[in-house]
Amino acid sequence: MADCPNQDDLDDVDVDQEGNPDLAKSHPVNGIPASCRRVKLYEIYSSSDTWLDKGTGYCHIKTPTDAEGPQIVIELEQDGINVVVESNIMNNTNYSSQNDSIIIWQEGDENRLYRALSFQNLVGHKAFWTYITSVVDESCIQSSPGDRDSGAGSDNELDNYIETSSTSGSVAADTGSPLNSTKYSGDYRALPTPTVSEMRKLEASLDNMLTQSSVADMVFMDLLDKRWLCEAFSVMRQCIELEDLSTLSAISAIMARLILNWCGNLEVLHVFVSDEIFFDLLQAFEYDAELLSQNLCLEHVRFFRESVRHHDIISMDNPSFYRLVHSSYRIEYLKDVVLPRLLDEFSIQRLNSVIFSNTSEILNIISNDGRGFVDLLKEQLSQKYMSALLLRELLGVARCSQGVNQPDRISLLLLIKHTQLLNELSGYLDGTAPACRDFEANLMPRNRNAEREYSALKESVVDTEDHRPNLLSNRRQGLMDPPSLAVEILNLCLEVFPSIVRTAVFVDAETKNEPALLLSLCDVIARNPNEGVQTQVREIFLRLLDPKNMDLPEKDEMCSLFYDNGILDRLLDGVFGNNVPDSPTIRTAKVHVMDILSLCAREHRHRFKLRVQSHKLPLRVLASAMKPFDKFVAVGAMKFLHVCVKMKDMSVERHIIKYKVLRPVLWILKNKVNAGVDGGSMLESVCLGILSTIDSWALDGLVDWMFQDPFCIPIIKDLQRSYSHCTDNFVFNNLERMYNYSRAGELVSKKRHALADPDRWFEEDDDEEDVECSKRRMISISGSLVEGYDDDEDEEDYEGDIDIRDIEAAGSPGEASTLGKPRMPPWSEDDERNTKNGDDAPFEVRLKPAPAKKISVFIDACRKEPSPRGKLASDFILDSSE
Repeated sequence: MADCPNQDDLDDVDVDQEGNPDLAKSHPVNGIPASCRRVKLYEIYSSSDTWLDKGTGYCHIKTPTDAEGPQIVIELEQDGINVVVESNIMNNTNYSSQNDSIIIWQEGDENRLYRALSFQNLVGHKAFWTYITSVVDESCIQSSPGDRDSGAGSDNELDNYIETSSTSGSVAADTGSPLNSTKYSGDYRALPTPTVSEMRKLEASLDNMLTQSSVADMVFMDLLDKRWLCEAFSVMRQCIELEDLSTLSAISAIMARLILNWCGNLEVLHVFVSDEIFFDLLQAFEYDAELLSQNLCLEHVRFFRESVRHHDIISMDNPSFYRLVHSSYRIEYLKDVVLPRLLDEFSIQRLNSVIFSNTSEILNIISNDGRGFVDLLKEQLSQKYMSALLLRELLGVARCSQGVNQPDRISLLLLIKHTQLLNELSGYLDGTAPACRDFEANLMPRNRNAEREYSALKESVVDTEDHRPNLLSNRRQGLMDPPSLAVEILNLCLEVFPSIVRTAVFVDAETKNEPALLLSLCDVIARNPNEGVQTQVREIFLRLLDPKNMDLPEKDEMCSLFYDNGILDRLLDGVFGNNVPDSPTIRTAKVHVMDILSLCAREHRHRFKLRVQSHKLPLRVLASAMKPFDKFVAVGAMKFLHVCVKMKDMSVERHIIKYKVLRPVLWILKNKVNAGVDGGSMLESVCLGILSTIDSWALDGLVDWMFQDPFCIPIIKDLQRSYSHCTDNFVFNNLERMYNYSRAGELVSKKRHALADPDRWFEEDDDEEDVECSKRRMISISGSLVEGYDDDEDEEDYEGDIDIRDIEAAGSPGEASTLGKPRMPPWSEDDERNTKNGDDAPFEVRLKPAPAKKISVFIDACRKEPSPRGKLASDFILDSSE
C-alpha cells in the first residue's frame, strides 16, 4: 500500500462548505473552492504520440458505493456542450504526479488509454493527489514519470504539449518549446535551476514562457516559494565577484520582466519587497544594461543603507502594520525610481492599485485601534517634528478617495477632527512649539550640510566633461521648516475635509480668546520667503472665507473672526503698512492679499463696504502697486479694483471718485503697456476690463468724473488715437458717447423748463427746497451702510495708518506725497511742469483734506451729472481747485 497520507495536507486546504453544500457533504475533497477544482483534461492512446485536449471543466470525487469504488468525475465544457467523464480510481494504474500541477494515469477499463488532469491551482492538485495515494495500492503509483508500457516519455510529451499547445490543438513532442531547451530540476515547477548558463538562456526564453498561462502559473508558484529567487541571487553574487557583467545584466532583465508581469499581484510583490529578497533585488537592478551603456550607476543598496531611515514615532503592537508600511515604501520606490523607464500606463495603474490595497490595510489597522493611535500622535505632535511628517503622510493617503476604503478614510478624518489634532500646529507657525527647537537642533544642521556638499559638488564638476551625476543623491533634499510643514498640513486638510480646519480655527479662538492660528498665518504670508508657502496660505484663507461650502452659522462666525477680531487688520498692516520695507517677499505677499480682498469684495459685500470706508482699501492697494511700480503687483491691484467697480455700490464709487483711484488705470495704459499693439498683455487686459465694466454697467458717476478730471482728459484722447485701429477703441468711444448724452440731457432739461414756464423763476426757490429735501432723504437711505453709522464722518475723521505726514518723502519741501506721486519712472515734462505750477499731481490724494470752499451739487436717482444750481449732498465733498 501507499504511504499513509499526511492528514495536515488536507487540513490545510481552504474548505468552502457554503459554495456547494451537497457536494461538500459527499466528500471532503469536494469542499475546496471551485477555482481549485478547475482542470484541463488530456487523453492519449498508446498508438499515438500526441496528447489531445478534451476541454476544460471542474472535477470532483464521487463517493464509493457497494457496486463500485470512488470515481473522479470531470464535467467538461466543449463547444457549449457539457460532457461528463468518469474514471474509477481503484481500477486505474500507473498514477504519477508531475510538477505539482498534473496527475496522469492509465485507464483500467481501456489499457491503451492514458488520461491527465492539469490543475489550475496548486491546492486542488495537492488535495486530489493526496486522496488518490491514500486509496490506491502502492504498486499503482509510479516513482518517476515516464514508465508507461507503450511509449516511454509520454509524461514529458504532455508537459511539452501543455507549454507549446497551439490553436490547432495538436503539436509534435519535438517542437521548439522554450522549456525543451532547458534542463529542469525536480525542485522547481517551471523555472530552471539557477546557473550562469541557465540564466542567460532564461533571459531569451522568459517572454515566451510567460505568454503561456499554464507555464506562467507554475512560474508564479516558483516565485512564491522564494527558493528560486534566493538561488538566483546567489548566482548573482558569484558573478559580481567574477565581474561577469553579461550575466548580471541578464539577471537584471529577468527580475524586471517578472515584476512587470505580476505588478498587479500584491502577493508576488510582497515576496519581492520582503526583507530577505528586496536588497538583493536592488543590487540586481544596479546592473541594468541600458544604464551601464551610459556609464551610469544607480547605487540603490547604498541609498537604502545610508539615506533611508524608519522612524518609529507611534509604537504599534501589530507586526503586520510595520510590514505593510515597509512594503508600501519599497513598492513606491520600485515604481518611481527603479522601473519608470519600463512602465506603460497600464502597468502604472496596476502598481497604483496594489499600493492602494496596501494603504487600505494600513488605514484599517489604524481605524481598528480607535483613538489610541491618534491620541498618541497628538501627544507627540508638539514635541517631535517627525510626528508632523507622519500626520502629513496620513492626510496624503486620506486625500486619495479612489482605491482607499472609504469607511476607514472617513474614520481617520473624524478622529483627527474630534481630537483637535490641528490645534497643536499653532506652535509650528509661530515657532513656540518644542518641535521647532527639535528641528533646529537635529535636522537643520543636516540641511545646511547638504547645501554645502551640493555647492562644493557643483564647483568641482563644473569643468568636468565626463562627469556622470549620482541620480540618487539627496544632497538638496532637505526637510521643510516647521511653518511650511504646518501650512501644508492645513492645506491638505482643506482639500480633504474643510470642516476639520474650520473647527480647529473656532476652537483655537475660543480657548485662547483670539484667533491665534489665523493671526500666525497672516505673519507667515507676509514674512515667509518661500513663494510656495505663501500661495498655500492664500489658498487656506480663500477656502476658509468662501461661503459656498459653509452653512450660515459657520459663515457668520468665520466672517466675525476675520473682520471683527483683527485678522484683516493684521493682513493689511503686514503687507500695506507704512513701515513695511519693499522686497520680493512683500511684493508676492501683496499679490496674494489682493486675491483675498477680491474674494471678500465678491462674497462679503455688506461687511466689505464698511472696510472700504474705514481702511480706504482701493486707495491703499493702488498706492502699494505704484510705489515702486511692479507689473505683477499692478495686475493684482487692477483685478481688485475691477471687483470693487463690479460691486456697483454708491459708497465704493464715492471713494473711487474722491481719491482719484482711476487715474493709475489710465496712466498705466498710456505709459506701461504698448497700447494698440496686437497681442497685448495681462496688465493691459485688466485695465481695459475695468473701463469696459464702467461702460457696460453704465456707471455714470465714474464716467462723468473721468471726462472732467484734468489729468484723465488728455490721456483718454491719446488712448483713443492709440486704439483707433483696434477693436478695443469702442470702449473709449462708448464712454465719451455716454458722457455727451448725459450732458446733452441736462441741457435739454434746462431749456424745456425755461420754455414751458417763463415765470418759473418766481417759484424756483420753493421748488428747489422741496426737491432738495426729497433728494437728501434718498441719499440718506442709499448712502448709510448701517443704522447709526455715518460713512462720511468716518472718512473725515479717519485717523488710520495712512497719513499724509507719514508718507511724505524726506526730500525737497515742495515734493508731493508718495501716494500722490508714486516713486516710479518720471512723468512727461508737461505733467512735471503742471505739478510745479500748483496744478493737480497725477495721483494726488488727500487723506486729511484741508479746509476748502465747498461746492454744492445733488445727484438724482439715476446718478446723472448734477445741475450747477443744485446743492451738494452732505456726503459729497469736492476740492474747490477742481
